[in-house]
Amino acid sequence: MAQSYNEIMQDFAKTINAFKLSNSEENDELLMQNRKRVFQDCENMLTEIVNNIQIALDENAIVRLAKAYPNSPYYYHFHQQISDLADKQGYYLNRLLPRGWFKITLILPKQLKFRLVFSIHHQGLSTSMVTILPFLEFMEKRKYQNKKNIHSKDKEHEMDSDYVISDLPIAADPYTFFLEDDTLSFEFDNIKNYLESVIKLTFLKITEVIQ
Repeated sequence: MAQSYNEIMQDFAKTINAFKLSNSEENDELLMQNRKRVFQDCENMLTEIVNNIQIALDENAIVRLAKAYPNSPYYYHFHQQISDLADKQGYYLNRLLPRGWFKITLILPKQLKFRLVFSIHHQGLSTSMVTILPFLEFMEKRKYQNKKNIHSKDKEHEMDSDYVISDLPIAADPYTFFLEDDTLSFEFDNIKNYLESVIKLTFLKITEVIQ
């Protein structure tokens, strides 16, 4: 049975009150500390994963991990890809709250280059709801590029204009959790499983491309 006008009004009032409480100074401090922990733990997990991939592939590939925490000058990189993906997933990407990303670059024989990016950002207006959104791209080096871009001083953040970049869709849904949740400590096992499942899908997609 459909809710009445008064019922909807009461539910809306409760939602606004909960939103107000979630944005208190005390709660903001908790969210800031938990957000910092999420980035640190994800970096530790991905560092371990990347090291294991490099060992498994040995000299057949170069595997690198780059990062941009919310306080990094590079935090806004990949904004267009992330925004487009969020739209496809049907949610609002909050551009005002802290966000960042991790990037795994995989360079295979014949300079075949792929990058897997995990964006970590807030979904909607909630200061607690955080989403991990991955995407995979294939990067083909341009044969005739602008010479001023060749000698980049920052190799971890190469200029995309040097490459033809193609999206490689992977069947990975975003992963969402809450920073103020009391069970956040238990969430990290789920996050690690999620990261590994996305990397598994990445291997399958790259195999499909190069075979």
